[in-house]
Formats: sequence, structure tokens, C-alpha cells
Amino acid sequence: MEWMANNPVKYKKYKVISTLFAEATLLEGLTIRSQFGIDFSHQSAFMQSFPSYKPNNLQGSSGRSSTDILNLTITNTANYRFMLKDIHSFNFMIGQEGVDFRQEGFMVSTRGQNNDFLTNVTSGTRATSWSDVAAAYAYVSFFGRGEYNYDDRYYADFSVRTDGSSRFGVDGRWATFWSVGLMWNLRKEKFMQKYDWLTNAQVTFSTGTSGNSTIPNYDHLALVSGGLDYMGEAGIAPSQRGNEKLGWEQLWTTNIGLHLGLFSRINFDFEFYNKRTSNMLMEVPVSYSDGGYSSRWDNVGVMVNRGVEMSLNTDIIRTKDFTWNINANVSYNKNELKELYNGADEYIVGTTASKLTVGHSVSEFYMNRYAGVNPANGDALWYTKDGEVTTELREADKVMTGKSYIAPWQGGFGTTLTWKGWSLNTQFSWMADRWLYNNDRYMEESNGQFSMYNQSKRLLYDRWKKPGDITDIPRHGVYAQHDTRFLEDASFLRLKNLMLSYTLPQNWLKKTKFISSARLYGQAQNLLTFTKFTGLDPETNSNMYQAAYPMSRQFSFGLDITF
Repeated sequence: MEWMANNPVKYKKYKVISTLFAEATLLEGLTIRSQFGIDFSHQSAFMQSFPSYKPNNLQGSSGRSSTDILNLTITNTANYRFMLKDIHSFNFMIGQEGVDFRQEGFMVSTRGQNNDFLTNVTSGTRATSWSDVAAAYAYVSFFGRGEYNYDDRYYADFSVRTDGSSRFGVDGRWATFWSVGLMWNLRKEKFMQKYDWLTNAQVTFSTGTSGNSTIPNYDHLALVSGGLDYMGEAGIAPSQRGNEKLGWEQLWTTNIGLHLGLFSRINFDFEFYNKRTSNMLMEVPVSYSDGGYSSRWDNVGVMVNRGVEMSLNTDIIRTKDFTWNINANVSYNKNELKELYNGADEYIVGTTASKLTVGHSVSEFYMNRYAGVNPANGDALWYTKDGEVTTELREADKVMTGKSYIAPWQGGFGTTLTWKGWSLNTQFSWMADRWLYNNDRYMEESNGQFSMYNQSKRLLYDRWKKPGDITDIPRHGVYAQHDTRFLEDASFLRLKNLMLSYTLPQNWLKKTKFISSARLYGQAQNLLTFTKFTGLDPETNSNMYQAAYPMSRQFSFGLDITF
């Protein structure tokens, strides 16, 4: 807190969001709609470091930044609905959409201020950093959709769209995507009417493609950059190679589903999916001898995600004044890389302990396997690639561990109890077979390598000290390594939400003549977490846990009123 008080950063942000539309019905069932949206924001920051604060070494600094972002969208659609013989329902739509995004900003900072009351940019003696940014991208889409419903028993829909993105090269800028969906409402069939206990029965099927364009705005272009010093003169030099054939990443998804309702109390949903991603957007390594570049964006590889999702919702007890409801969901996903680039079967990623390998998950850890500590002398031990124990840590002995930081199993469950106006709701979430590399332990159990940082008390009590000691921490001076010693099971069960509420009776509210509903509630989030993971929070998006701020435990109270 002291450091923050003497090195303050102040932010200001102004935002304007507005939407305008015009709609006209030219004839029965035909609606024309045009919508225009604007999203503008201005953000500035003012940074100071006061010279009187000793850690700042009697040198002040100051900086300012400013950023303007403007995002314009326009959507035009024509929708036509009609019925034939009261059992054939049709709905057709065509449309166009455009997005124009622009961003401009700058930052400058100076040092040398010697007075706390004059710690601004102009009072510095020298500029230490400066930069500016100007970015833009645009999308244009043309799309159409058709829906057909026969007597509320058979449903079919299809869609097709063409998208263009400024982020891609001339040869890959445009792509066409499509989808088809079918649904059979089995419950509406005449032969099912005698089964009163079956309140819902639907079989669904869908398949189709979609695109991804999440890459930097200009990486398809061959560019030069300035800001270089050439013998005291400003210079420019090539900065990226570009790829005018760069195009859309494509995802082909197929779903088969079953949806059942029983006794007007139980609802069950089951869905199987297969997702095939091709032409994946990836920075592919290239030889430095080919123009002096280390990599370029390209469309490469194939990846498959295949799995199932199930959910259950049921009222165990339902009377006039009391209801007990439970819900649960579970999903399983298997990820597998099918192809890479240029015939390669593997590619070591720059991030810690990662390697893309055909036939494995893209999130699987690639590491040396830790074998423990030699009880005789306290040396660290590892397994070779062939499974033999060795005292030598070698790059050649790294293996795919079969452990992934993306959990294949995950889900949640909860219950709701209601009595008259009172309601108690709990919701849990969980992940299973998920692994994280705990980099905090690597630093805290370093055995002297990072002694300038806080060290774990395990170095005092659990480190090897004499022959015969059985432990996982080597003797002092044997430094920690990036191996499976710090790879931890990050599976967890978490109480995500607990809420108690009371809804005021309608006969009370009618007397006010202007309040239609009112509810008092108290809510707690992230109350309890059960896990073997030794870090502060197992629920993180990275493969490495590194001083991550945990999800906060929150308590809130409120009153909802509807007039």
C-alpha cells in the first residue's frame, strides 16, 4: 500500500454507446430493418513516482497516455414469415452487416523530477519512453437463413453467409460458411399421445461451419518499421514478411442431441459433438536465412474436439408451498491434434513445458519426469525417456506426460429450496483430471537459487539433511528444475454461489399501488474450494500458476424492486 501511495496511477474513462434503428412492415409478414450502432471510448492515464520515496532513489518520474477507440456497426435485414394450410410455417431472412473499428493513442514518460509537488511530464529532465498506436480493422458479411416447421413436429433450418475481413490477405479475405439443423418433436406424434408421463421428447441434429479471424490486424502484410537508429540518423527496416494467402480458420461442428421431459418434473438433455478445426491460424517458424524472419502467420494443421454434454434438472418435491429442485451437468471433451505444418509431427512451443504433437492434446505437458531424491546423498533424480533413473537432467529425456491443463471432465450441480416466499439456492462447479505447473513452488523451494524471494518453510522441515532421509526436496544447493515435481493435480470442487432470498407477498405490495414485486437477498460467492492444488487458486486459464490473484470471496446484499 505504501508503494502504491508513492507511485500512483490514475485512470479516467469516458464511454458512449448508442444504437439507432428503423423498421418497416411493407406487407404482411415482410419486415425490413436497418440498425446503426456506435461505441466510442476515451481513456487516459496519469502515472507518478514521487522522488521523496526512498525506493525511488530520489528520482521522480511521470507519464501520460491517451487512447481513443471508435467501433461502428451497421446491420440491414429483410425478414419474411408466412404459413400454408396452418401446418407449414416458413421464415426467411437475408441480411448484411459491417463493422469498422479504429483506435488511436500515445504514451510518453519522463524522469528526473525532484519535487513531489511538481511530478508531472514537463518537469522531467529527460524522456525515457514514448510510443503511439494507430490500428484499424473492418468486417463485411452477407447472410441468409431459412426455417421450416411442419405442424410443430418437424423442424429444419439452414443458413449460409459470406464474411470478409481486412485482417487477411487478398487471396484469403473472403470465406463462405453454412449450417443445417433438423429437429424431430417426437412428443407431438399421435402414437405418443397415450404416454402422459412423457412430457417432452426431441431429437436434434445440426452440422455446419464457422470462421475465426482472431489474429493481429496487419500480419498478412509485408511491412517495414521505423524508430531505428542508423549511425545517429532515423532508419527503417523490414519488420515482417507477410502472407497474402492468409485466410480464415474454419471450424466444422456436428451435434446430435436428445431432450427428454418426464412427469413434468424431470428434464434430461444429452448431446454428442464433434468439432474439426482446419486451416488453423498459427505463427509458423521459418528459417532466419529466408529473409531474416523467425516466423510468420499461416493456415496450418487440423485439430479435433469430440465429446458429450449431459444435464439433469428435476423437482424432487413440489407442493403448493414447498419445492425442492436439484440440477446437475457434466461434460467430457477429448482434444487431439491431427496435423501440423509442412509434414511436421511436433513443434515445441515457447511457453514452459508445452509441445504440439500430432496424436496428443494441444494442452498436454511436455517435461522431464522427476523421480525424487536419492536417500544416500540428497541428489535429485529423474527418469530417462526409457524409464530408467538418472541423476542427469537432459532435454532428450523429456516426454509427453499424458497430463493436460485443460480439464477433460468438468461440470456443476446445485439445489434450490423454496418455501412460500423464501428461497435458498446453492451452486457448485468442478473440474477433474486437470493439471497445473506451480511456478510459485519452483521459486519458493529453489534450495538457494532464489533466496532473495520468500522461501517455503518446507525447506526447513522437509529438505534432505542426512543419509536415509526420504523426501522430495534435494539437499541444499541442488537447485530446482522445471520438471514434474511442480506439476500438480488442479482438480477442484468449488461452492460458487450461495443465495438466500425472500420475495414479499403480493397482497402486501398491492397496498402500495405502484410496486409490482420486491425481493430481498443475501449472496456469497466462492465460499469454499476443495482441491489438492497447493497454490492460491486452481481455477486459472494458463498452464502455469504464477503469482495469480485468486478469485475473491464476495458477499453482497440487495433489494430488487419492480414498478
